[in-house]
Amino acid sequence: YKLFNDTYGHLAGDDCLKKIADYLSKFNDPPFNFVSRYGGEEFSLLFLSRSKEEVIQLSEQIREDILNLKIPHETSPTHKYVTVSIGVASVIPNEETSSQKLILKADRALYYSKNNGRNQVTYFNEIQQKEMGLL
Repeated sequence: YKLFNDTYGHLAGDDCLKKIADYLSKFNDPPFNFVSRYGGEEFSLLFLSRSKEEVIQLSEQIREDILNLKIPHETSPTHKYVTVSIGVASVIPNEETSSQKLILKADRALYYSKNNGRNQVTYFNEIQQKEMGLL
């Protein structure tokens, strides 16, 4: 995102985030789905009562749809349009569940996506398996 801002300026960067936020807003449907901005250029989507498979499939669709917004990014090393990297984590709530652990898992998956080519979806358990040499 820094490269986008450096190329087009901060106003264009804000406009880019607004376009992505507008797209993501269609998923905001409390009390079952929540969309929020989380940090500078990150968004958080919380889906309740969805299977891991549904969330991964939905995340992949989001990744493709944002690419199809065709927001130009001529200096990107990965694609001529703005892309997103997505980290997915899931939890079945119990007494030991904490929001911090869920956020940490999602953040770790996000950075795995960013560090391994960008423009992809990574589920947290896949990371553990890859690090253990199982995938």
